[in-house]
Amino acid sequence: MKRRRGMALVLVLMVSSIIVMMTGALFQANQANFAGLSASEHQREAELVAESAAEFVYYHLERNQKFAQDPGQNNVLRPSRALKVSSVSPTRDSASGKYFCTILGSLENTGGRAPEFKVVVYNNLDRGAPHTIDGVTVPKDSALIKVTGRSAGFEAHNDILYRGEPLFDASVTANNGIYVGTNKHLELTSQDSERNWLRSNGEISLNDFINGGDKTKIRSQNGGPKGVVWAKGDISSNGKRLGVDPGAGLDEAARESGGIFAPKSRLNHDIYKLTVNDLKVSNLSANQSQTDVATGTSAQKAGWMRAGTYTLSWEQLALGGTVYNVHALKQQRADGQTYVYYDGRGLQGSAVGLPSDGLICWDGIVDFGGSDDGGAVKFKFDDHAFIADDSEIEVLQSPETSRAGGDLIIKSEIEGVIPKVKLVSSDSSSGVLRSTGNIRIQGTIEGDGALVAGGDLALACNPQAYSDQGASVDAQQSAQGSGVVLFGKNVTVFGASSDEIEFKGLIYAEEHVNFWGGAKLEPVQLRDSQGRWLFDAEGKPVVQVQFIQTNDTLKKLHLQGAVVARTGDVHITNTDEVTLDYDPAYLKTLTKGMPNDRRRVARAWTRSY
Repeated sequence: MKRRRGMALVLVLMVSSIIVMMTGALFQANQANFAGLSASEHQREAELVAESAAEFVYYHLERNQKFAQDPGQNNVLRPSRALKVSSVSPTRDSASGKYFCTILGSLENTGGRAPEFKVVVYNNLDRGAPHTIDGVTVPKDSALIKVTGRSAGFEAHNDILYRGEPLFDASVTANNGIYVGTNKHLELTSQDSERNWLRSNGEISLNDFINGGDKTKIRSQNGGPKGVVWAKGDISSNGKRLGVDPGAGLDEAARESGGIFAPKSRLNHDIYKLTVNDLKVSNLSANQSQTDVATGTSAQKAGWMRAGTYTLSWEQLALGGTVYNVHALKQQRADGQTYVYYDGRGLQGSAVGLPSDGLICWDGIVDFGGSDDGGAVKFKFDDHAFIADDSEIEVLQSPETSRAGGDLIIKSEIEGVIPKVKLVSSDSSSGVLRSTGNIRIQGTIEGDGALVAGGDLALACNPQAYSDQGASVDAQQSAQGSGVVLFGKNVTVFGASSDEIEFKGLIYAEEHVNFWGGAKLEPVQLRDSQGRWLFDAEGKPVVQVQFIQTNDTLKKLHLQGAVVARTGDVHITNTDEVTLDYDPAYLKTLTKGMPNDRRRVARAWTRSY
């Protein structure tokens, strides 16, 4: 019996020893796993705090593009619930004279030792040349940040380059759709080596280019990325949708055009809402002078002109028993009054029988409206030009009693005579013609400045005589000079057969932008707010000349700059050759950018190590 007990004891001790050894091995294995898990957790914490710090700095760069560029810009750090900034240290690089900034901080409320971060910011945004700061070369209009995240001895490192973005980054941008499918040849090109886009939050309709024939070409600069046709909706060629699946037309489209097509994007492209205050060329308020900070010179006060219809025509005048046909400008004002101005330079003597509302212009120049220096707008019979000379001109219903603007209409009834609007600018001011109503101009735009309409803006040229049945419109150069802004609720430009339109600048419409191949002028009877026909005091219909679309074909359309339809469509129709040439230089020249030094900033690349 005792022998059996001894054997049982030995057996129990052996089993217990095995269990103890297995338990120890299991404990050691678990301890190693826990240590590895803890290390992985700390490494992940280091990566997360580095990414959080990068986003924190990105937010401040968008809020103020001058952030961390000099000591005075380092006090704009806004508090964060997650990140605690312990120090901000600007340092001046002795070689370049530029500043870089070191930011130290940590995560808050982590329950233990907080993960820490360090960010070194080299901000070269809004600078037109690369700079080497503290041995680090930063491209023009960019910001480089070096981020380090630490947690319990583990580190994560990210180098991130941010690039400043323009207000609009495409030759044509629309919220709904872009329709260029009825044109024979479309060329998409760019003066920006990094950007060559068509952008639409709706669909994009192109011509029948995937069947060959060199109908749509997307050009890229040497060494630059390929141009992109980007849409949140469908992209189609002659009505055929390019699918997102392989073999659904995308490869063929890219091969035929030389570009990239991105239909059905899941992203939404935010389109900046441009206001008149954002225009660099429109920097004056009515009846208020402004001093240029850089030069210390005082800009000319804004002037005004009356709303109404300005018509070029021939009028008959009696002089010494002889009847003369005299070049005239008729002003039909919004208050119902009519004035006629005659070019009197060809008349001999002064015994001219004039209507009671007539005025002879012996020097061939008519001054309209008022400013401190006399007439705000000049009309010169020599070149049939209305000149907004170095000031912002406001179109008013009745300047003596009201600031409310009315419609401005310029047209010609003379065969072969095309009115012009010349926008004359200087260093301290710009030629701007502005109305809170509609602007309709049968003529060309020249110079540097802006046409700004609170309502719709329409442009056309018509060398043919006007009649009640209308007339075809021939378009020549719509804009000459270093840049013009067309700004309105809807912006429409009309052309016609065998002619060309060239526009350089920015076209911005709150709703739609339209380029039609042709148009005619027609008088349209107006209605009141209740939809009832309007009549004057004599019972005659109140009519307004409007441009009506025709099926005429335009020979060439060259748009250099940017075209934006913030909430609507862009239509370009019935043109043999269309060139869309993105040029951000016009955006920089014509707009102030986002207010208060805010800036669109995009991540260009990231390097993690």
